[in-house]
Amino acid sequence: MPIRYKIADTGNVRLVGVRKDGSRVDLDASKELDLSSLRRQVAVRIAIPKARLDALGLESVAVEIGRNVTLLPETVAGDNNPLSESEIALATGPLREVGTRVIESDAGKIGGARWILQLSDTLPQATALTPKARSRFLKRARNTNASAGLPTPARIQAGEILNICEVKTELGAYRSLRQCFERRHDTLLWRLNVDYWLSTHHGS
Repeated sequence: MPIRYKIADTGNVRLVGVRKDGSRVDLDASKELDLSSLRRQVAVRIAIPKARLDALGLESVAVEIGRNVTLLPETVAGDNNPLSESEIALATGPLREVGTRVIESDAGKIGGARWILQLSDTLPQATALTPKARSRFLKRARNTNASAGLPTPARIQAGEILNICEVKTELGAYRSLRQCFERRHDTLLWRLNVDYWLSTHHGS
């Protein structure tokens, strides 16, 4: 079952709605966004029900995430060990700062992970591309990667993922490029997660 989350400090999150006429309106992220785990703790689903968009007269929304934003699990009825105020203060303060330092210290992992996730989101969820369509997609992706302005470590990391997923998908190890991209993204985030826990346990 997905874990539902709430934003610890909505002051660093901006939610902008775009009306059909192109005008924009700021919305309350804490009230409008539905946050839940998508793939363990390495990917989160951010959504607004379509019915709510229609009610607000919106065509789309954009979410701007600031520095050191922290998600907290929502309180569940019957939880015998909910987060205490001191635990929340630790998670949103010193530990969050450690997390930011860990991420910023490895431009390859986080830069490659973000780029691959954005690329993945452009692919269909339920169907796989034909071999010809997959080849065209990867060619465009490689051209985009070369001109995306990514730091060199991130560009190299992203290029390696494109190569791996091309081969793995052709061999049938994954049912689609999207699935491979998501798995590779999650692996990079998991490694950063390990780096984070090693940092917190060793006091660096």
